[in-house]
Amino acid sequence: ISCTVNCTNSGNNTNWLFGFVLSGTLYSDAGITPITTGKSIKMVVGTSTPAIYTTTSDGSGNFSFAIETGSLGRWATSSVPSGLINPLGVAYGQGRFVAVGGSGSGTSDVVTAEDGMTWVNRNAATDQDWNWIVYGNGKFVAVDDLGGVMYSSDGITWTTALSGSDSKLDTSAGIAYGNGKFVAIESEGGGTADAVAYSYDGITWATSSNGFTSGYQSISYGNGKFVAMTYDWARPVFYSTDGIAWSDSGVSFPGGPSGCLSVYGVVYGNGRFVGLCY
Repeated sequence: ISCTVNCTNSGNNTNWLFGFVLSGTLYSDAGITPITTGKSIKMVVGTSTPAIYTTTSDGSGNFSFAIETGSLGRWATSSVPSGLINPLGVAYGQGRFVAVGGSGSGTSDVVTAEDGMTWVNRNAATDQDWNWIVYGNGKFVAVDDLGGVMYSSDGITWTTALSGSDSKLDTSAGIAYGNGKFVAIESEGGGTADAVAYSYDGITWATSSNGFTSGYQSISYGNGKFVAMTYDWARPVFYSTDGIAWSDSGVSFPGGPSGCLSVYGVVYGNGRFVGLCY
C-alpha cells in the first residue's frame, strides 16, 4: 500500500485542494497472486465520528482511494447583495451569519445568510461604516468607525445603542464578548488616553481607561481573558479578566519596529492567543 499527498489549485493560486491518495494491490497465496475478481474495500478515516469510504478492486487486484481532507478542503466564494459595498466584519449566532460594512448611501449596511452563501440585504440602525460585529448573550452587537454601537437579537432588525455625542469611543478598533460582557476598544492614539467601552447587555455602556495613548488595534477573548493588541511594538499586548481593569503584559515584539510595527488581528484557539503583525 502506498500513500501520496496532493496539493492542487484551479489557477492563480485560488481554490486550493488538499488531499491524499491511498492505493495498493490485493493478493492471495500469501501475497504471491493478485486477486483478479473485483472486491469491495472499505477505508475508515477519523476517530470519534469516522468517515467510511468504499471502492472496488479491478481485474488485477488494484485499488485506490482519493480522499479530500475535510479540515483543509476547498473554499468557494459567494457574493453579497449590491447594497453592501464594503463588507468589513462577520459573526455567527442564532443559526445565522451576519456581515456588516458600508453601503455608501442608505442603511443597507447589513447582510445575513443562514448557509453562508445566499445573502439578503438588511437595514442597519443608521448609515455608517460598521467595521466590527460580535455575537454574545443572545445579541449581535456592531461598532462603527466613529464609536457608534447598534444591537440586534436576530441580525435582521437593528437598534441604536450609542451614536453621536453619546458615543463612548472617539474611534473604534474592535469588539469582543466574554465573561458576560461586550468590550469595545478605541484606536484614537495621538497622545490621548484610549478608552475601553464595556456593556453587560450591548445597550447600556460605560468606559474605563488604562492611560495607554498609542491606539488599540484588535481584541479577542479566551481562557478567561480579554487581550487587546496595540500599535506600539514596545507595548503591544494588554490584558484584562473583566474588560474594565487592564494591565500591560510587559512583552515587546522581537526585532523592535523593524521586526513588527503593529498587530492587525488577534484570536484565541487551541490554548493560545495568536496575533498577526506587519
